[in-house]
Amino acid sequence: MKDNNTDIQKSRKNKIKIISIITAVVLLIAISVTFVCLNLTLVETKVTMLLMPNSLTTAFDGKEVTFYARENKNFNPKTDASQPLSAFEFYYYDDNGKEVNLGYDGLYKTKTQDIMPSFLFLIKTNERVNNIKNALPKIVVVLIFIFIIVLIVLWYKSWVKRQDMEKKKKYNKR
Repeated sequence: MKDNNTDIQKSRKNKIKIISIITAVVLLIAISVTFVCLNLTLVETKVTMLLMPNSLTTAFDGKEVTFYARENKNFNPKTDASQPLSAFEFYYYDDNGKEVNLGYDGLYKTKTQDIMPSFLFLIKTNERVNNIKNALPKIVVVLIFIFIIVLIVLWYKSWVKRQDMEKKKKYNKR
């Protein structure tokens, strides 16, 4: 009789633990979604910056130029939301090693053409996004497969535990 009570208490404690974990996860997700919704422009900027290369080297008129990207420290997501590209600054170093800041919409001028570095960075960022989009379905399939395996293992452990409890009950009655 005592074993049965301890088993019931253990199962109640396990249920409370599971409910607590599920509640914590749901709260964490809710807080994350709220944060993302409230700071959408800021989150978009951070994600774009993560996907954007730090530098790009290109050749114009037989001369190699390396452009760099960084976050614009003066960007205000609330007031500048209509110009999301202003969240970034693009710059390069001239022949003297001096930094030349092009801002977000500046042009790099050569003898034959004018180049907007922001456009080059956005093309590279788009390539990375496309690579992620192509890999994502494969990753989702693997995660679903792993999730199914975990569910099967948990079900099997639960089934074995129930079988053991039934055997204990059966042999304890004799």
